[in-house]
This record gives sequence, structure tokens and C-alpha cells, in this order.
Amino acid sequence: AKPNSLTILNTYIPHPTWRQQWHGASSLESGAVLMASINFAEPNRISAGFYQSLVLSNNADQGEHGAEGERAESSHHKTTVFSFGTNRNCLQAAEDRPVAKGTLDSGDNVNARFSAEPLPLEQFEGLNIVQVSCGGNHCAALDKRPGEEGGEVWIWGLGNGGRLGAERPKSARELKELLDMSLCPEDRKNRLLNDKGYLRWITSEEVAKWSLHMPIKVKFGSAAVRVSQISCGTDYTLALTENGAIFAWGIGSYGNLGIGLVCDQWFPALVEMPEDNTKCCQIAAGTKHAMALSTKGTMYSWGFGGHGRLGQGASCEAALRPAAIKLEGNPSFKFIAVGEAHSASIDSLGQVWCWGAGSFGRCGHGEETDNMVPKQVSSLVGETCCQVALGVTHGLALTVKGTVWSWGGYLYTGHGDDDDVETANDLDPDDSFDGHTIVEIAAGRFHSLALTDSGEVFSWGSGSMGRLGLGASGEEFKTKDSPTPRQVLISGAVPLKGWLKEESKAGNETESRPVMPALDGNLLARTQAAQVQQVACGGMHSAAVEKDGSCWLWGHGEFGQNASPDLTDISKPVLLHALDPIGNSKISVLAVALGLEHCLMISTQHDLYSWGRNHQGQLGLGTTTDTNEPTRVAALSKASSVSAGEDHSTATTPMGEIYTWGNAECGKLGHGSSMVRSSMGFPKQLKMGSIRITQVSCGPTHTAMVGMKGNLYTFGAGWFGRLGHGNMDNQYSPKHIERVTESLEGEEMDSPRFVEVKCGSFHTVAVCENALLWVFGRDSQVCESDHINVPLLFRKIEEPGVPRTQVLSVAAGANHTLCATREGNLWVWGDNS
Repeated sequence: AKPNSLTILNTYIPHPTWRQQWHGASSLESGAVLMASINFAEPNRISAGFYQSLVLSNNADQGEHGAEGERAESSHHKTTVFSFGTNRNCLQAAEDRPVAKGTLDSGDNVNARFSAEPLPLEQFEGLNIVQVSCGGNHCAALDKRPGEEGGEVWIWGLGNGGRLGAERPKSARELKELLDMSLCPEDRKNRLLNDKGYLRWITSEEVAKWSLHMPIKVKFGSAAVRVSQISCGTDYTLALTENGAIFAWGIGSYGNLGIGLVCDQWFPALVEMPEDNTKCCQIAAGTKHAMALSTKGTMYSWGFGGHGRLGQGASCEAALRPAAIKLEGNPSFKFIAVGEAHSASIDSLGQVWCWGAGSFGRCGHGEETDNMVPKQVSSLVGETCCQVALGVTHGLALTVKGTVWSWGGYLYTGHGDDDDVETANDLDPDDSFDGHTIVEIAAGRFHSLALTDSGEVFSWGSGSMGRLGLGASGEEFKTKDSPTPRQVLISGAVPLKGWLKEESKAGNETESRPVMPALDGNLLARTQAAQVQQVACGGMHSAAVEKDGSCWLWGHGEFGQNASPDLTDISKPVLLHALDPIGNSKISVLAVALGLEHCLMISTQHDLYSWGRNHQGQLGLGTTTDTNEPTRVAALSKASSVSAGEDHSTATTPMGEIYTWGNAECGKLGHGSSMVRSSMGFPKQLKMGSIRITQVSCGPTHTAMVGMKGNLYTFGAGWFGRLGHGNMDNQYSPKHIERVTESLEGEEMDSPRFVEVKCGSFHTVAVCENALLWVFGRDSQVCESDHINVPLLFRKIEEPGVPRTQVLSVAAGANHTLCATREGNLWVWGDNS
């Protein structure tokens, strides 16, 4: 995450540079060379199915405790899989074959037909399980060695229709071959093979259903196939390989396997994408349809198209193979999810889209009509989301702040309401999750799960068959519905500890973006205790924003920029008192940006306010009158980030649109050569076509911005080469910087993907996705003997033992620059007079 001009954190996901093209199944034999080049979606550590739930834990202490809280003899767990809910079709991986009245008979043991308390699945002892997934009648787990991108899939449950990726054995010999692929211990295997009742139950066609309680390894026909992600649909499974290819198996009655046929598939089959070189980074399997997300941010869907769940329009009743979902403006997406009859996604700006069946308000649009194409959930505009999960009639969204929003069928949303919730509403962290920050969500058909940053697990929704795992809270909670989240406990009233993200664990994740270096204990404690989340500097005034939405101002006040009622200077921070003109309530501040003599402010509702000097219309109020009171910029409905220059302003919307206003001198507003000697009193949108902007920075006479795909654009005054276009000409509309150079003597090359840009008075600095710093503009500001008119790789910083310095963040003053590196050092250069 890199801060923009308002220090609002934006997430940047680098697109990979391919070293090999995918050419179908033949490439599987040649070995994987793309192992670190695909940025896969985060694996699921919790999963909710029809009547069951799985929770993955890396808490070694808890993993060594059995159901009674006693320490088990074994102490070599890597990860532990906890399961609760129904044991129908061996979903709890418990003993053998079912008998009458919902019990399982296996010699001396009689197991209940469901478990309302989390129990560890001992079969996975010693394996490094990194992901779990629940289907309707089967489950799967992904085993990966640390440091590897791909691993092996283990699967158990109902075997009919190819759900387990294997044919039903017809003899004792075939059953032995199947058990040889399982996690069944040798002595147990021999016992099962000598059990005539078990053999008949598995192999006889007279018994309609067959199930396996011992997880078996899924065979892909080639040892070279390594899986990076799994997703269980109701009756089928998708697997995503480390090369970005998709395999499918199971019941395919609706074309949901994506293999071009309406039939069941007993073994994994390759899903062919429309373009040969398409690689995927996420998969999502639903009931009758499925989706995939490509590394380029394109969504694909296939299967049954009823109620518009495929997002392909009203005319699409079904798709037997993956088809791209085409939207106006070609937005890029970073996350997908599917439910029973609806679908959802998150775009690169963190905004949630939902489509499909609208009954029960499950799409979150405030109405129950079906949506044939993806539609943005307006009640979540302004909330930057990172995950979305769908049940049958409800949906969940997780924000980057760790808060959960939900909508749809009343019991499953967690709000405790007696009626459906047709628009997204947030679940109060203090009331719902005991103040914990949520890091992962999961939606089953009729229940939901949430995982906190400290490993606690919460569940809510329908409690039948023990799927909520609340049995340890008391007998009355075993099958009772829970309309609000409750913490899941294990025997002895001990909190179940799920996955705890430990950055120090090597190998599971490869960090491809700059990260802040670790702080020493004293500094860390002071940082955690601090309440200020942003500071900003103007010409001669300053501001600070606290975590609770308070804003403090101080400094020069001649034009009202410090909000002083009598236009006097303020020598100490004073709390800003600003009221919402509609609700007459205090405005909660998200962020501020300060220009030379004016201020811009975004509220937590993403409304834009301005005050201070306005002689060039830089406040966006349609006048040139100064004001010392924060005033709503009514011409702009929502803002997600802003930047203020000397006498002009810019703002981006949650949709990535860019608006500019104020002094148009030298073309710094970007509205063309016809507007260079006037001013614009209202925000006016720049014509960028389908290009979406994620970050913008204003200098006194030029502007720079970064697009969603990492392209860098500049416009305005070109003196000293500050625009980076190879000349010193002014540029009156946004122009893409296409070329850069690594040295003054070297040849120019294609521009990298940029993630941050800052404008000084006569120079510009930018950071690319590889955390390298590029500079251009006036000689003294870029440490060169002559002006630089093409982005030049900045090599002036040398740190001991570091072959190439990586930059965490950069700031540009009028004539000097600050740079923080990964090593924790602060560097400065420029005018020091």
C-alpha cells in the first residue's frame, strides 16, 4: 500500500511479467516456470458449506489438544483442520458407513450424526494444509510445502457423480487402490478391506450413495500439475494450478464445469479459456455456475445463466465454456465470489459489484429485481473492500479496515433483524465481534463465519445440524439459530483459534510490494498509541486528522485557510468545528489536502469540503470569494482522494474518475489548449476514456497522476522537463509517459508500472512497482548537472549491503525531496537555503 496525496492507503497489485506462455495441457509436462509470477488471491482459512464448516489453524498449542482439551501424544502438527456440522456423507471425516437413525456404527464407536463443537481432523496431522473449502456434500483441503506455489489436493465426502475426482470402486482391488491414495493408516486400511459390510457399502451398486471419510489425493494425470487454489461448489470442484490453469470435476448438469459438455466428470478435466494465454489468479464455484478471474483483472463466468447470475446479459441462458464479462469502461477486478443464484466482485478500487437473482435483497441494491449484468453496490460506495462472500440469499463484504458489511436474508446477515436487509449495512465491531478486526469472511448456504486478526472465529445464521459450532457454549446452542455473531469455542469453553497471520513465517507468501520495516519496541508502542493518522502541510498552515475523525488546524489564516473566524494566525492546533449542512451533525473527517492558501477535506461519507483562498476558483464552489468555513463542494457527489496545488485542485471519485478546477495556467487542469489563461470555478471531469485514476499530485504549475494499470500521466508547465515527455513543452491535456531511461548514457526503454507520484515546483518524482525511484525536472532538484526531461532511475542513494535501494515512500517539497527506504533510512536532497 502506498499513500496518495491525502495519505489514504490505496492497494496496488502488480501485473506479472510472463516468462512463459500457456499453451494448453502440453505445458503441464514441461514443468512450472511461472511459480512466483501470479498474484493469487488469498487462500481460504475458513469455509462454510451447506451443513458444515471448516476452520484452519496454525496455532500449534491448540492443534495439540483433542476434543476434551487434553494434550495429544503427538506434537508435530504443522496446521490443524477443525470441522463442525453434519457428518452426513462423512463430511466430518468420521468413521465409515451410515446406519439407521443418523448414527455411524464402526465397531466399538458410535458417532453422532453431527458435531456442534469444532473437532480436529486427525487425518491431516503432519501436513501443511494452507486452504480449506466446503461443498454441498464434499470438502477439500490444499497441502503445500512452505516456499512452493503449488501443492496437492485432498478431498472427502460423497463420491457420487465424480465429486471426489475418482470413479466408484467396483471391487476390493479397486477399493484398495483408492485407499492407497488416501490418508488412511495401514492398519486401518487393512481393517476396512476385511470389513465385508464396508466393502459392500462402497462397491455395491445396490447402495445408492457411497462416501469416503478418509481424504484421498486427487490425481491430475500428471505429476507436474501443482495446485495453488481450490473451490468446492455444491456438487463439483475447481482447482487452479500454479501456472494459472483451471481443472474441474464432479456433477456438470448445468455446464458448470466449463468443459463444453453437460455431463458429470469423474476425473479432473482442463477448462479451456477463450484466449490461449489467459492465466487466472482466482476461481469461485457455486451451485450451478462458476467464475474465474484472470491476472489482467477480467472476469469470466460459465454454467447456468438463470436470473442473470453469469453477468452476460438477459439473452445468456447458459454458457458451457468460460466467457468474459464485458462492461462499459473495461474496469479491472481483483476479487470474485459466487452464491447459489447471484455473483459478486470487487474492482481494483475496492468497490463491490453484485448481480443475479434479486429476491431477499441478496444483491444489496435496495430492491428485489434481478440484475442481468454487474452493478455497483451503491451502499458500499466509499468503502474500500478486499473480500466478498455469498450464501444462498445473503452477501458479506470485508473492508480493508477490517469491518464487515452484510445484506440479504435477515437471519444470515448477522444484524439480528426480523426482516431482510436489502442494502449493505455494517456490523458494529464492538457489538458483533467484541471489538476485533476481521481479516476473513465466509458465507455458507445459510450461515456465515468471520476470522479475526488474533485468530478468533465467529459464526451466525441457521444453527441446524450444528453448523455454527456453538455447542461448547451450552447445550441450548448446539442447533439453535444465532441471528448475531457469536464466538466459536472448543470444549472447556476455550476459544477456537483459527489462522493467525505471522509475517515471520517463511515461504507461504512472497511479498512483491514494498513493506514498512519493523520498528523497535519503544517506537512501535508509541506508534500504536498515537491517535493521529494523517498530517498535511500547506504554504504556511498545517493540519492533522485523528483516527476518530477529528481535524486540527494551525498556522497562517489571512485567507481563512486555518478556519479562524477572524482570519488571524493560530500558533497552536485548534479543533475544526464543521457541521454537515443537511443533518446539522459534526463532520467526521477522513483526510485533508492543503494547497498554498486553501484546504480540501473529505468526510468519512466521502463528501468534499473546501475553504481558504478562492481567487482562482480553487475551492470549486462556483465563486471567487474566500471563505473561512468548510463548505460542501456540491458539484462533486463523492470523492475518494484529493490533491491541492498552489491555486488549483484535483479529486478522484470511487469510480476512478478525475476532476480538476481552479487556475488553468499552462494547462495544469488538463482540459485542452483552449483553457490555459482562465480558471474553472467548478470541478470538471477530465476526458480519460476507460482509464481510471488511483492517485494524483499537484505542483504549483503542473499535475501528475497514476492510472489503475500503472501508467503515469502528466500535464501543465513543461519547463525544466518536469513533465517527463522528452522535451520542455507545456502539455494541455493528460499525456502518458511512455519512455524512461536507467542512465544518462543508456537507451530509453518502456515505462514500468508506477504506484506513486509527487510533484514539486520544478521537478517530479515517481515510484514504480519494483520500489525504484525515478526523477525528472530541474537539475538541482534531481541531483544532476542538467535538467532531465525523461524519467531517470535515481541511483544517488547507496546503502551498505544493499545492491539496489528500494523506496517505501517519497515526498516532494517546492525545491527539495524526502525519500524513505526499505532499510528504514530517510534521505533528503535539494535546496537547503
